[in-house]
This record gives sequence, structure tokens and C-alpha cells, in this order.
Amino acid sequence: MEVRYKIENGPDLVFKTGLLSGAANLFVNGIKQERTKEKGKPWKVTLNDGSQKSILIKNIYSFLYEPKITIDGKEVTIDRKLAWWELVLCFAPMILLIGGAVGALFGLVSFFINIHVCRNNYSTIKKIGLTVLSTAAALFSYFMIAVIINSLRA
Repeated sequence: MEVRYKIENGPDLVFKTGLLSGAANLFVNGIKQERTKEKGKPWKVTLNDGSQKSILIKNIYSFLYEPKITIDGKEVTIDRKLAWWELVLCFAPMILLIGGAVGALFGLVSFFINIHVCRNNYSTIKKIGLTVLSTAAALFSYFMIAVIINSLRA
């Protein structure tokens, strides 16, 4: 997932999170920024006037739902919240959590794919189609693994 934000009197910020890992990286003018060793491991960004701002993502998982960052202690929303129907589509594959470890694996992979799809600027129809496809693929894969495991037991 990629979220862009223009900081006042400063550079364009690009936050990229891993599709499955959730690890966040900050890019300024295309260059990956390293975190500091301070508490919370914030990034330091130099503004046009030479001053620095401390930037932090408090909770990467809520960042997926409503991207917010903290700039020098002040919380800033940098992208829209997901709509209710997008959340329903994203969480649909979580039904596989009842299928044990294999179900959880397929459900979580599909969940993160769906979050990525809904955060992109696709049309509503394309978002619905891709998330339904992702969820269907997770369900199909889970059932195929279940059939294979059951056939090996017999």
C-alpha cells in the first residue's frame, strides 16, 4: 500500500507498507528514510527552512483502515477511511479463521490483498471484483488443501 502526503513547507512524503508484513517505510523525494533510535523510532524529515520534523506511525494496523501519522506529536490524517462496504469486502475472507492454521493463513493473505485493493484508486466495480476474486481464491485454495489432506489420511 502506498500513501502520499505533502507536508507543509516540506517535501512530499510517500509511506509504503508491505502487503503482508505491514512494515512501513517512508520515502522522501524517492529516497528511503531510516528511522532514528529515539523512543518510538520516528523518522526525521528536514523541511525547506532547514528545521526538522519527527514523523511516526503509531499503529500500523489502524493505518490500513485510516492512515494517520504523528508529526511532532500532532496527529494528522493523511488519507480517507475505508468505507463500510470496503471493510466488509476486506474482512470477508476472515471467515477462514475457523479453518485452523491453514484457513487462517489463506484468510489473512486474502485480507491484506483486499486492503491493498481497496486503498488503490480503482473504480468501485474493479474493487468489488478484485476483492471477491481474492476471497474466492482463498476459499478455493483452502478447500483444495483440505481435500488433499483428507485424501492423504484415507
